[in-house]
Amino acid sequence: MRKTVGMVFLALLLASLLMIFGPLPRSALAQSSTTLLIDGDVYRPLNLTYNELYSYPMVSEVAELRCVDGYPDVTYNWTGIPLFYLLTLAGIKPDAYKIETICSDGYTSDLFIEEALNATTILALGANGTTLPQLAYGPEGPNRLVVPDKYGYKWASGIQEIKVVTTNYMGEYESGGYSDEADVPGLDTVPTLTPPLQTLNVSYGNQTYEVNAYTNASITVSSFDPSQKTINLNVIVPAGTSGFADLILQQNFLGKPYNVTLDGNPISALEGDTNTTSYLYLTFGEGSHALSLSAAEFEQVPETFLYYPLLLVLVLLLITKKSRNSRKRAR
Repeated sequence: MRKTVGMVFLALLLASLLMIFGPLPRSALAQSSTTLLIDGDVYRPLNLTYNELYSYPMVSEVAELRCVDGYPDVTYNWTGIPLFYLLTLAGIKPDAYKIETICSDGYTSDLFIEEALNATTILALGANGTTLPQLAYGPEGPNRLVVPDKYGYKWASGIQEIKVVTTNYMGEYESGGYSDEADVPGLDTVPTLTPPLQTLNVSYGNQTYEVNAYTNASITVSSFDPSQKTINLNVIVPAGTSGFADLILQQNFLGKPYNVTLDGNPISALEGDTNTTSYLYLTFGEGSHALSLSAAEFEQVPETFLYYPLLLVLVLLLITKKSRNSRKRAR
C-alpha cells in the first residue's frame, strides 16, 4: 500500500521521542520485517515498519488488564503510541464508525471510533521499561492495544492490521455474545498519561471551550477572535529539538474546514475528522512561533449574527430615507 508518512516526519519526531523516553528495547519480532497496516475508511492508508513506529512520540500510562476467561489480572506501566495519533496520520474519514483489529493468529476485535480516539487508548510497544510481557492470552507480538477500563478481549495483541470501517463490525468475542462495550464494572479510573495531554482553555462570554493538544512543545492561547472564527496560539519549541502537535478540536466549538498559518504563512496540516471531532497534526522548528487556526464555523456566532449590525444600519437608513420622503410630500 502507498506509504504517505515519509522520512521528513520521522526525522522531525525522532528527537522528541528520544528526549521523552529514550529508545525502547526491541523484540526480535519487532526488528524483523513485520509491518502494521492502517487502512479502510481513511484518506492516507499507512504501511508502517516497526522502525517507523519506534520513531514516533510515545506516552506511558499505568492500566489494569482484566480478562473474562479467568486468567489473572495484570497491571503494567504501558508505553506506546496514542492510537488517535496514528489515526490522524492515516486521515480517518468522518463516516468512520469502528476500527477492526486483525491479529497474527487470526483473532479479531473491534472498538467504536470514539474509544479508538480516546487519548488513553494506546498501541503499546513496551511495558515497565522493557518489551511487552508474554501473557496467557493473545499471541506473542511486538504490540498490544491498551484500552483502559475495557475487558481484555479488546486488548488485541500481535496486531497486523487496523482497519477503519463504517459498519457495525463485530470481533470474535463480540460476535460470540460478549458485550461490544466491554466495560469492566467498577473500573472507571482514568489513567494519567506521561507526558500529559494538554488542555487549552478558550473563553468566550461566560463559556469556556477546550482544545486538547498532544505535543512536545509549549502551547498557550494568545487570543480568540469569534468574529473571524480564529484562535491564535503561541508555540515554543526548545532549542535543539523539533516540535509536533496533534490538536483535538470539538466541532461544536470550531467547525471544519480549517485554515492554518504559522508565523503568518499558510501551511498544510494533516487532518482526521469524525462527525464531532477534528484532529490536526502539525510540526514546528525550534524557537518561538505564532500559530493561527481559522475555522469555517463558530456555532456561537452564526453568519446571520455577524451581519446583523450591518443589516440593522441598512434598515435604519431606509426608515430615515422613507421618513424624509414623507415629510417632503407633506409640504
